[in-house]
Amino acid sequence: MAKFASIKESVLDLPRKLNEEEVIRTIRLNIAAEHEAILQYEQLIASTDNEIVKKIANEVRADELKHVGNWEFALQLLSDDDRNGIEEGAKEAEELIK
Repeated sequence: MAKFASIKESVLDLPRKLNEEEVIRTIRLNIAAEHEAILQYEQLIASTDNEIVKKIANEVRADELKHVGNWEFALQLLSDDDRNGIEEGAKEAEELIK
């Protein structure tokens, strides 16, 4: 049987603090996890006729979108590369749709 780490083992007993690059990578993983959760809630909404489940999943999905925004904001504050890439990508996309 698989052994899962407890919160204490996985978070509280880290041998050291994360360095800045590790924090940035962790934030990127958090963003990916939030997007994965959004996709799962959307799949649930599309897969059921249960209105109670749909309402709850829609609410939780909206919260996940806010979490993406929170983490994206933090990432852009901490990472010049990410901030510049996002800005350049937005400009490129804007030119494409003109």
